[in-house]
Amino acid sequence: MDSYFQSGVKLVGTLKVKGTVHFEGEIEGEIIATDHLIIGAKGRVEGDIKTFDITNLGWVTGNIVAEHKVSLASGSRLEGDILTHHLVVEEGSRFEGSCQMREGAGTRETTVPASALAQSVSIQESLVDEINETAGPSPLADVPKRKPRRLSRPVAAAVIFILIGAGWHYYPKYFGESIELHINRGQTLMAQKRYSDAEMEFRKALKISRNNSKVYAGLGDVYLQKKEYNEALTQFQRSIELEPSTTSNHIKLAKAYTAKGKFNEAVKVYQAALDLDPKNHLAFFDMGQLRLKEGKVEEGIGHLKMAAKLKPDFYQAFKILALLYSEEGKLELALDQVSQAIKAKDDEPDLFLLQGELLIKAGKEKEAVKAFKRVTELYPQNFKAQLKLADWYFETGALDQSLVSYQLAEKLKPQDPRVQARLGKIYLDRNDSENALVAFVKAVKLDPKFADGHYQVGKLQASENNLEDARVSLETALALNDLLAPAHYELSRVLFMQRQFNEALKHIKLATKLDSKSMDFKLQNARTLVEVKQYDPAVKLLATLVRNQPDNGPAQFELCNAYRKKGYYTVAIRYCEKSLKLMTKDIDAMNLLAWLYAKKKVKLNKGLTLSQKTIKAFPKKPEYLETLSQIYFAKGKKDQAVEMISKAIEIAPNSKYYKQQLWKFKNVAAPAG
Repeated sequence: MDSYFQSGVKLVGTLKVKGTVHFEGEIEGEIIATDHLIIGAKGRVEGDIKTFDITNLGWVTGNIVAEHKVSLASGSRLEGDILTHHLVVEEGSRFEGSCQMREGAGTRETTVPASALAQSVSIQESLVDEINETAGPSPLADVPKRKPRRLSRPVAAAVIFILIGAGWHYYPKYFGESIELHINRGQTLMAQKRYSDAEMEFRKALKISRNNSKVYAGLGDVYLQKKEYNEALTQFQRSIELEPSTTSNHIKLAKAYTAKGKFNEAVKVYQAALDLDPKNHLAFFDMGQLRLKEGKVEEGIGHLKMAAKLKPDFYQAFKILALLYSEEGKLELALDQVSQAIKAKDDEPDLFLLQGELLIKAGKEKEAVKAFKRVTELYPQNFKAQLKLADWYFETGALDQSLVSYQLAEKLKPQDPRVQARLGKIYLDRNDSENALVAFVKAVKLDPKFADGHYQVGKLQASENNLEDARVSLETALALNDLLAPAHYELSRVLFMQRQFNEALKHIKLATKLDSKSMDFKLQNARTLVEVKQYDPAVKLLATLVRNQPDNGPAQFELCNAYRKKGYYTVAIRYCEKSLKLMTKDIDAMNLLAWLYAKKKVKLNKGLTLSQKTIKAFPKKPEYLETLSQIYFAKGKKDQAVEMISKAIEIAPNSKYYKQQLWKFKNVAAPAG
């Protein structure tokens, strides 16, 4: 759009504008426009209008002379006469006046109102003057200017004839470029999807001649792409009027009807195209697709088969047939059709991709990989093929090959969140948490609504003890998808480590509700119940787990801890000993069992051995140092007990419990060693 006059603008006088103009204001006077004038829904014009095209959505009181077309939209109002080549009147518009329709070789048998004809003669005379100024003396130089009056039809025709003659004689100098040049430019711009620029070229061609079918077909193509279907229909119909025997114009008209949802009309036009050319494969192809849209699958398949039969190298028909057969579960037929398509066009990557997908469905994975590899060999830059190949490797567990393919896909599209997410999962499977975190962070930046990505980021942050960031990431994941059970579980663990046990319990209950079979969820639930001192529900839950799975070492350990919290040390020892038999290298089980031995003053030597192993593994963990101090005190070795608890206090100086233990070891008599 070249100019826009918004609502509220008020003008008096003559308005001369160039290019496409949208007028929403008010004017008392004349408008002269060179191209397309749009009177908006709020536009008000009191005066005459001269233009090439006009679309009226508002109110006009005055005469209109349009070199090409007048469109009166629904809701518009016109009080005045029209002189134009083409008139479109929508239902709901109001028109009070007379109209003369101009055609390429003359005028129709209609009376021209004096005012409208006067304007017409004025325009014709202006054109003659312009031609004279541009081209020099001409046979029209002496044509006298006449006052507006009602002319007979022969006189009007004569004027038009003279103008056509003058225009033809001086055409090379006046217009400068041929109609074919504008058509070719328009078609080139259409191929580049520059539809507005293409429309301008076709309109330039239209100013040279209104009798060229290709111009109208080109404009129809423009409007079809712009989804202005009514206008597309008008242009294609005009192209057929000029060249009724051109099959391609019928096919385009049928496409416009199809796009508008008028399937019956489209079928009639396709049939007309086939009447003109019974062997036109495109007409069969398009009608086949139309029948599929209507749900008439068998008819659609029949038309597509005919298109393929008429033109064996027309791979598009084979491709659609392959897709149809695939949807129906007829994989062998689908594979046959896609093979035919590849024979017709063996350099089309989508065909090999389709073949690979069909082969996977048919259980022929090795052949599918060959198809995917074929694409990556022919088109290394084909992202879709690299992704398909990487996905297949990933799903079959070939992580090394999958990683290579995903890395290639990442180079092609580094901003694709799917690639980053898959890379993150592969790095996780390879225990490369650092690169996994980088990949998942990229994925959520590229797709902020990727709930699973936020969950993975939170989980990795928690593993690095970055609890605050982990909590934010996990809460974001749950805000996006509250049904993500693993995110509830991980958030409960983070809250547990932050000692926010009540909040942790809420999330682990939600996780368990969403996935009642997860052993990890049940264990975390029991662990959290113990911390909020709900010992009996915790023991009940853990006892059920142990009864159903007696070899479940973590469950045995958690049951030991629950009884320890209840003060049932003897029972706790029994379950801790069972857990350590099942998890012989578990440091936490060693430490808790050693602590229980110290409390019950039993198996102190064994307790000492276990405690020393924990200290060797984690020499600066205060709770392990505290257990060793208990063992020493139980064995009557107060000095060693004081030494160990002092080391624990150095590491955790704010622990009141450790300070109480220190006072106890110094001031209470130790048992006899």
